[in-house]
Amino acid sequence: MLIATHYSERRDSQSAKMLFLKIKQKPEKLFTDGLQGYKKAYRKVWGARNRKIDSQTYIRLKADKDKRNNIAERIQGTIRERIKVMRSFKNKESAELILDLFVIYYNCLRVHQGINKTPLEQAGIDLKLNDNKWLDLIYRSRGL
Repeated sequence: MLIATHYSERRDSQSAKMLFLKIKQKPEKLFTDGLQGYKKAYRKVWGARNRKIDSQTYIRLKADKDKRNNIAERIQGTIRERIKVMRSFKNKESAELILDLFVIYYNCLRVHQGINKTPLEQAGIDLKLNDNKWLDLIYRSRGL
């Protein structure tokens, strides 16, 4: 399940910190790629006094050694495919809005090939959406 997104033109610890601050609570496990900025941001936002505890929660994946990195790279590829069709983002505000909608699409509407259902359905949550799933979600958000 995709929890949060953050649009940034740079890959650094400050951008990673902004992403982590969007997540409401410390995750049980956090998997990232090899960027050092993630480790620094993790420690600033959720770091424990005991580094051993951090090493059990924060897991830095290396593409050449750990195949679990494929999951993160696949999500990134899916986002890139969508942006390419749109011919990139025009400004930061529209980028954030589009990424927020993408999270809803990715978690609630898009059937994933590996599990043959949406991540929400995999988690045991059935929204009971009709044929026009986007419209149903809009109506529910408005309390209709």
